[in-house]
Amino acid sequence: LQTAYEQVVESRPAILMTQANLQIEAQQFELAIVTLSTLLQKDPLYKPALSLLYTAYKIVGDWKALHRLLPTLKEQKAISSSAINEIEEDIALIEITKAAHQPTTMGLESLWKTFSKNIRTSPRVLEQYVKALIQLHDYDHAQKSIEKTLAAVWIPTLVPLYTLIKSHNTAKLIVTAEKWLKRHPKDKTLLFCLAKMSFSSSFYPKASQYIQQLISIEPSAAAWSLLGEIHEAQQQLPEAIACYKNAIHAR
Repeated sequence: LQTAYEQVVESRPAILMTQANLQIEAQQFELAIVTLSTLLQKDPLYKPALSLLYTAYKIVGDWKALHRLLPTLKEQKAISSSAINEIEEDIALIEITKAAHQPTTMGLESLWKTFSKNIRTSPRVLEQYVKALIQLHDYDHAQKSIEKTLAAVWIPTLVPLYTLIKSHNTAKLIVTAEKWLKRHPKDKTLLFCLAKMSFSSSFYPKASQYIQQLISIEPSAAAWSLLGEIHEAQQQLPEAIACYKNAIHAR
């Protein structure tokens, strides 16, 4: 079969490209990869084959193979720059997830330094990195990473992670988040997180203030439930029951 493939490649590479396309349409992705790899043995820089091989690898989730293919894809401009960036981000996410299962943050920190600035500033990569730091109980570094990032650019998905920071000075965390609120007064995620942080620190009036601000913008079940918990913690049972009822109706 290999010999037959080689003979076809030498004469008519378009036949193998057609075959690979048909295999992908039939969801025979592994066969398509074999077909394209055989073609690229004879012409390693054939752009259509490189582009289609990228598609097949991505569908089957073979990130190691994509990592190996990436330099050639870049050099030959076989796919768009946005697709290249997406591959790099996906690979970074996988590597960060692996590093998060190590006993210390040393591997994670070393890995982070190898990433380009473009990857380190990607919102989804940053989010995964902070999650990994929290998973490894490096709360100080996670806190600094979130604060440094949000001081420069607003990434709302980092805000819920800020509530997971374990600190001896939670009041300081709340003050920092309140500074963000001055710049983003109607950010629903930030208002909910501020209410949650204040409630966890037993700052009930402050927690009530923030959650009521959120309810005035978007009266969700989660917001009403949290307001119910705030009332309940202060032994305000009728108000708590009313909030829980609103939460049920809001679902």
